[in-house]
Amino acid sequence: MTIRESLLFTFNNENCRDYGVMNVSLDSGMQEEPFTPARVLLEQKIKGNSKPYFMGIEYEPLTISLRLAFEENFDSTKLRSLANWLTTDNYAPLIFESKQSHIYYAMLVDEGTLTHNAANQGYVSITLRCDSPWAWTPAYSQYHDFSENSPTGTSCLIHNVGDLPAAPLFEVEVLSGGSFSIMNTSNGGEKLEYTGLADHEKLTIDCLNKTVDSDIPLTYRYSNKTEDSHFITLVTGANYLIVQGNVKITIKYRGQLKG
Repeated sequence: MTIRESLLFTFNNENCRDYGVMNVSLDSGMQEEPFTPARVLLEQKIKGNSKPYFMGIEYEPLTISLRLAFEENFDSTKLRSLANWLTTDNYAPLIFESKQSHIYYAMLVDEGTLTHNAANQGYVSITLRCDSPWAWTPAYSQYHDFSENSPTGTSCLIHNVGDLPAAPLFEVEVLSGGSFSIMNTSNGGEKLEYTGLADHEKLTIDCLNKTVDSDIPLTYRYSNKTEDSHFITLVTGANYLIVQGNVKITIKYRGQLKG
């Protein structure tokens, strides 16, 4: 399941066949493609010490090179249409036919080139830069109704199918009581808790960007998070959450895939 074996792909939710091109390789024999992202060792050298201090690792976003061969003769209209499709102003989803479990969010970089035989036959070479060192899983969403919640809370299971920890997004409707908490018992009892909320208020809590938004106009809930609470992280595999409070919750997340 590789990029090179995928003749077909979608980009920005459109199929390459709609633009008369396919992803091809002109090299015979073994093929090369990105396997792991580039990474840089962060080190600090101190005078008089030949051994640098290791300070961590920094990963670079993936880059993907494609050759898009025209299935039929091209003309100026086809070239313009293809260029408009590929030159997005933001990261767009890129999915290869033989690797549909992996979603790359990519954007055109560098200079695309057209190679042809002067008879309107040829291919376009492009380089795409991803927003992350890793691919993403499809988006997952789970809805839970805790309107009849017990004082001790109710557990639910979220399965992170990715290879790395994931930061979920919670959409919470507070039915009554003005407070709720979510504890991830699979991650050391990490807890997210809010108090002083209005009945039927809806919060959107983005654990990745560490933001919280209320549907009540001109209402900000940053100070309503308790001091000992943290934005939740989903570990790889099973996550058992305990939810306290009379609420309805939708939990959304995307995992990240290394291979």
